[in-house]
Amino acid sequence: MATKKTTKKTAKKTTKKKGKKKPKTSAKEFVEQHQEYVEKPNTPVKMGRPSSYKPEYAQMLIDHMREGFNFETFAARLNYQSVSNLYKWLDMYPEFGEAKKVGDALSQLWWLSLGRQAAQGLLPNFNSTVWIFAMKNMFRWRDKPPEEISDKIQPLVIELPNAEKTIQIQGGKK
Repeated sequence: MATKKTTKKTAKKTTKKKGKKKPKTSAKEFVEQHQEYVEKPNTPVKMGRPSSYKPEYAQMLIDHMREGFNFETFAARLNYQSVSNLYKWLDMYPEFGEAKKVGDALSQLWWLSLGRQAAQGLLPNFNSTVWIFAMKNMFRWRDKPPEEISDKIQPLVIELPNAEKTIQIQGGKK
């Protein structure tokens, strides 16, 4: 005859440790502990992980964009740093923001030089369509829309001699 094994389940008792409660700090003590933030209210509180920004990134960005690359691709040069970090650094580090402005101009210069060389016939098999789309997308070039003529149309009034009525012709909008 087979015997059943019986197992004992032991219930663990959960007990709260009774300890002393920390006394609440008074407002005066709190201010004393955080005096630097009281004196300078706009001082940012340092929280979280420190920034991975390094001062040499400003010059690296300029050098990167001088080759015709755009701002976002700089993240790949920094061991795949996130692009959102690059945009945060623009606000946090003024020298990085200035480097981006210089880099934007240098990148556009590189692309304009490429187009100029192609226009002079110095680049065989140059694809002008690709170049135009690159300029439109990277530097916000746009085709100039035709001017709206309908807003400038004035009604034409024709007065005929010896006529009882005046004829007025309105310009219509498309």
